[in-house]
Amino acid sequence: MELTEQLLSAYRNARYCVYPDNGFGPQKFPEVINIVLGDQNKQMSRLLAQYHLTQGAIVTACNPQSQILSEQQNSLRQEQLIKYIQSLNYPFLGALNRDPENIWPDEPAVLVLGIDSASAMLLAKTFDQHAFVQISQKNNELVLVK
Repeated sequence: MELTEQLLSAYRNARYCVYPDNGFGPQKFPEVINIVLGDQNKQMSRLLAQYHLTQGAIVTACNPQSQILSEQQNSLRQEQLIKYIQSLNYPFLGALNRDPENIWPDEPAVLVLGIDSASAMLLAKTFDQHAFVQISQKNNELVLVK
């Protein structure tokens, strides 16, 4: 699907939810850290600091190029993404991309801890995505895949 202004708006308005207590790390956080683009998130800053990191990225393998796939197809793609991230030795946490208007289905995603923007760009491109969310201790921004 072409990256239209309407689609960009959906990306910008989405809620990116990170689940820090999925058996990977410390349990000093609430069940969900909700990321809003452009906002500094103190919980996310604390999470990154706890891992002695300054950045990460939220990436999904679901619905490539914004083409809606079946739940089964998306699950398979997400499993492939997780295996790929594991092969790169990045720690990660579970995440979910949510459309507050419920036009788009929820998309399972991952927060890849410590990944830089260039590597996240390659990861998103590998899984045929239009964009990913770059996370830092100061800001969270939508990055379009080139």
